[in-house]
Amino acid sequence: MGLFCDKNRFVYTNLNMGTSPQTLILFRKGVPMLKSFIEKPVSKFISLYHAVFQIDNTVKEYDYVSRNVGLKEINQKPYQSNAVTIFVFNQNKSKMLLIKEFRFPINNYVIASPAGLIDEGEDFKTAALRELYEEIGYRPEEVTITSTLLPSYSSVGLTDEQTASVFVTVDDSIKPKQNLEGTEDIEYFWVTPQEAQHFLETGHLAEYLSEQLKVDEIGITARTQLVLKDFVEKNSV
Repeated sequence: MGLFCDKNRFVYTNLNMGTSPQTLILFRKGVPMLKSFIEKPVSKFISLYHAVFQIDNTVKEYDYVSRNVGLKEINQKPYQSNAVTIFVFNQNKSKMLLIKEFRFPINNYVIASPAGLIDEGEDFKTAALRELYEEIGYRPEEVTITSTLLPSYSSVGLTDEQTASVFVTVDDSIKPKQNLEGTEDIEYFWVTPQEAQHFLETGHLAEYLSEQLKVDEIGITARTQLVLKDFVEKNSV
């Protein structure tokens, strides 16, 4: 006989000689246990899932969005990327590249870093080089990948999407030509640590950038905000 822990369950098994194994499953107190979930397809790209959990004597219903269409169970493993974000610096890392991009869920522009979904058969580094060529124009041979981060959850309260991070350097004297899709509205620009700090503190770009990009107050994506803060701090030492 034996007792072992299987995720959120304690499993007791009796393996006495000459008898069939007998198993008693004891659920850990206070741990959510999935009872059921239903997929509501939205498009070929995303689905809405409705999940029901049991927490002791309480039932919790939860809705979330997923790019993983057609799930048979909720059992996603960590570090499996749906998307990639690319953080771009010049060769001496005295400037960071940002983009102004129109995002449909907010019906507005936002400051971000180049990013995109990973195509079938791609690893996230290959996807990063492809997205950088499309959104900015740098060819793969013009890009040096300096480091990467394993995929992490983008907004785990809303979706199971995971995004990898790729850090690269390029020659900022090159003026690449973008290769955008017809529905993409993206402009790229460079910022210094001083300009980045001003934006982080006020939500406003430097005056010349605001005029160039035709924006006043503008939002920023979370990952880019954190990397931009790190960029400022490293250059203030």
